[in-house]
Amino acid sequence: MKNIKTYFNKSSQISDLATRIDFFGQQFLGVPYLAGAQGEGEQAELDQSPLYRFDAFDCLTYVNNVLALSLSRNETEFKEKLLQINYYDSIAKYENRFHFVSVDWNLQNQKNKIITDITDTIADVSYAEGEIDRPNWFLHRSEKDIKLLNPFSEAEIKNRIEKLKNISKKVKKEWACVPYIPLAKSFDIFDKIPHVSIIEIVRPNWNLAEKIGTNLHISHLGFAIRRENQLFFRHASSEQKQVVEVLLSDYMRNCLKSETIKGIGIYKINCRITSK
Repeated sequence: MKNIKTYFNKSSQISDLATRIDFFGQQFLGVPYLAGAQGEGEQAELDQSPLYRFDAFDCLTYVNNVLALSLSRNETEFKEKLLQINYYDSIAKYENRFHFVSVDWNLQNQKNKIITDITDTIADVSYAEGEIDRPNWFLHRSEKDIKLLNPFSEAEIKNRIEKLKNISKKVKKEWACVPYIPLAKSFDIFDKIPHVSIIEIVRPNWNLAEKIGTNLHISHLGFAIRRENQLFFRHASSEQKQVVEVLLSDYMRNCLKSETIKGIGIYKINCRITSK
C-alpha cells in the first residue's frame, strides 16, 4: 500500500476539486473489493479494522476515502475530513459510524455542506420511504462484526458482542425518505448529471430485515465521471471484486434486470478543498 504522502505529493499541483476527485479516484482502479473494509482502528473496542486503508474498499469506504483525500492537503487534514464524512460528531466509535446511507451518510453530509441532493432538480422523482430499524439492526450484530486484531478469550468476545447488542437500547427507529429518478427515466438525463457527482442506487424497502434486522433503501454508490463526452460510473464493485469504471449507461441497463433496483439518486459535491 502506498504511503498517503505519495498521493498528496502527486496531487500537490491540482487545485480544482473536481480534478482532484477524478485524480484520486483513478489511483485506486483495480484495488480489491472488501466488505466492511474499515473500522475504528487498532484501539477500538468493537471493530479494529483500519480507520483508513488504500489496499481494499467497499463502495462506501471508496467514496469516503476519495472525498477525504480530495478535500485535504495532508494526512492530518485527511483524517479530520474522513471523521467528519463518516461519524457523528467526528468521533470514531462504532455506534457513531454512518451505518445507513439513507438516514446517516446522506443527511449528515448535507448538513455539513459536503454534498447536496440534486435529484429532484434533474427530473421528476419518486420516493423510497420506509423505516430504518436501527435497534433491531444492532441486535442482529454477531461475532463476525467483532473484528479484533489479537486473539481474545471466548468470554471476552461474548462480552463485546453483548456491548454491541446493548447499543440497541440507546437508538431509535427512523423514517427514511429518499428521492430517486426511476430507472426508465434515468437514461434521458445523463447530460444533466454533473461531472464527479455521486450516484446512489435506490432499492425502496429492500427486504433485508430477516437477514440484517432492517430493510434498506440504498444499496450502492459511486462517482459519475465525465470524459470524452461519455459518462462513466466509477465504484468499488462487489460483483467484479475490485474498483472499476464502466459506462453508466451499461451499468444502468444491467440494473434493469433487477426486481428491487428502482432508480438512482444524484448528489453534487460542493465542499471546498482545504487551503494550503
